[in-house]
Amino acid sequence: MLRNVLIRSRLFAVTSLLVGCALVAAFLASAAAQAQVPAVGATAEVRDAANRLVATAEFREGRGEVLITILFPSPPVLSGTHGVHIHEVGRCDPPDYVTAGNIFNPLNKKHGRQNPEGAEVGDLPNVNFATGLTSYNTSAPGATLAQGQASLLGPNRTVLIITSAEDDQQSQPDGKSGSRIACGVINPAAGAPVAPGPAGASSAATPTPTRPAVAVAPAAPNIASPVPAQPAVKPANSPVVVRPPAVVNPALSPSPVAGAPAVPTPIVAAPTPLPAAAAAPQPANSGLGGATALIIAVLGVGLVGAGYLLRRRSTLQ
Repeated sequence: MLRNVLIRSRLFAVTSLLVGCALVAAFLASAAAQAQVPAVGATAEVRDAANRLVATAEFREGRGEVLITILFPSPPVLSGTHGVHIHEVGRCDPPDYVTAGNIFNPLNKKHGRQNPEGAEVGDLPNVNFATGLTSYNTSAPGATLAQGQASLLGPNRTVLIITSAEDDQQSQPDGKSGSRIACGVINPAAGAPVAPGPAGASSAATPTPTRPAVAVAPAAPNIASPVPAQPAVKPANSPVVVRPPAVVNPALSPSPVAGAPAVPTPIVAAPTPLPAAAAAPQPANSGLGGATALIIAVLGVGLVGAGYLLRRRSTLQ
């Protein structure tokens, strides 16, 4: 009877240990997966001509692309199928948003993801609200949030545009997607580093902080002390000839002549170097390897413990 109780208690301990190891492994795997999600680097609020919020978008730096998550309010403002594009100028002037320029195309491609000569960086898949869509995940291959030709955060910025009709992903220049009905400027997220613009960018796009003027300290006037007069000739009974006072070489002594106004010497302050732009955050790649090793270690400890308890059980029997 006592032996059966011991056996059951050990079986319960083994089961509990294995379940605990599985839970720890699942938790570590979830944490590792979350560590792989890049931080939000830019955001956009997409509004229509009536200033209604149509969507909010989040942009994350990926590998050779920008990952885009678009969130729609519930119920959505729009219905049906609409084209979505990134345009080259960061301006949203209603009602037609023509100031946003053309679709963002820094690599000089043709429009359309189904075009063999495409696609433009700003070409995105259509969005369909027929199924009660509340979120939409896509990407912009070739784009970046860091400095570069294809940066969405360049000196001119960029915008996210939603059109009135569906994009056929082939026709030039915009896939017959109709008029522009909603627009949102893509801006850096709070706390995200801003990539500096290329050389020659206008000061309006990349303002340079001004330094305070340095006060010039006036130099104190340097008045030469008078030299006491000396007799030119000694008395007749003295054969010693008095030498004239030595004249200081003006090349070695910059002091002004007595009576001349002192010229103030300006104090030139060395320019303070501006802080270098912070590097764009890169997605963590080492977290998954460390988490995997830890999961294997936990499972190994659990299996060793279970084997030990089962061996003890067989010994008691």
